Order: sequence, then structure tokens, then C-alpha cells
Amino acid sequence: MSKVIGITGGIATGKSTVSELLTAYGFKIVDADIASREAVKKGSKGLEQVKEIFGEEAIDENGEMNRQYVGEIVFNHPDLREALNEIVHPIVREIMEQEKNNYLEHGYHVIMDIPLLYENELQDTVDEVWVVYTSESIQIDRLMERNNLSL
Repeated sequence: MSKVIGITGGIATGKSTVSELLTAYGFKIVDADIASREAVKKGSKGLEQVKEIFGEEAIDENGEMNRQYVGEIVFNHPDLREALNEIVHPIVREIMEQEKNNYLEHGYHVIMDIPLLYENELQDTVDEVWVVYTSESIQIDRLMERNNLSL
């Protein structure tokens, strides 16, 4: 019987590394970050809804979401952050459920890589939850290296 494991944890704790290691054992990965980009990709219903709320400036010259513009708005306006979440979260859930079900139909074990698994109340969509944790100092080091940041 196929198993679905939810992987969660803070930023730069190693969730993706754990997920990738499990692919060697036949697990397929469903990644919330990838699904969230898919939800607002060029030409998508999600992107059209983002444009309706945030205006033409929310779309860049390539027809993709202007992440910097939208990010600055939602960082400073909790009500608009909630509006964005109301657009994106249902689409992300649908994308992830379809991908998970496709893998399960083919007999694979599935890793659901969901950083905000509990916050989005998705723990009931998996058989087990694994929390990936590391020290704050390692998180900071990894984040700085990954994003080319310096002090």
C-alpha cells in the first residue's frame, strides 16, 4: 500500500534535501513551492485573479507575476496578503492533490513537501508528518549561502 508523508519545517532546515534523499527509495515528491508558482504562471486563472486585485502592475513585461511588486504590497497590507492567499491556496491544493493522486494511482509512495502544512491545516491529507529541524545558526548559514546574502 502506498504511503503519503508530509514534510514540513522552517526555512532552510533541509526539507528539500530530505525529500530528495527519499526519491532513492521510490518516493515521488509533490512540492508546495512548485505548485504555488504553477498557480500563478503566465496565462493562468490564478494570475488573472491576482491582476484583478493588484492591478496591471502585478504583471511584468513578460506576462508573468511581478513578484517584487506583489510582495511589497502584501508585506505591508495584511488584508491584501489574505486576498492573495484566498486566490492561491485553493489552486495550490488542487494542483497538489491531482499530482499526489496521480502518483498514488501508479503505486508510488509520495512526499508532500509543504512548509506550512499545519498552518494550512493539511495534516489530514497525509498518512504521517515529518518535521525537519536544524539549529537557527545552521538555518541562517544555509539561507545566506542559498540567497547569496552577506552581513
